[in-house]
Amino acid sequence: MKTITIRRFDDQLAELLKESVDEETAEKYSAILQQLKRQGTPIPTN
Repeated sequence: MKTITIRRFDDQLAELLKESVDEETAEKYSAILQQLKRQGTPIPTN
């Protein structure tokens, strides 16, 4: 039962993020991600 609840939550979260992230936010996130990788301190991605 918990697995189904978590899966539903993950699906709902993915939909929310897909709708709320605009191009400007994505570009800023990408720049930060690249800079951290160059510094040798990358953050995990899915």
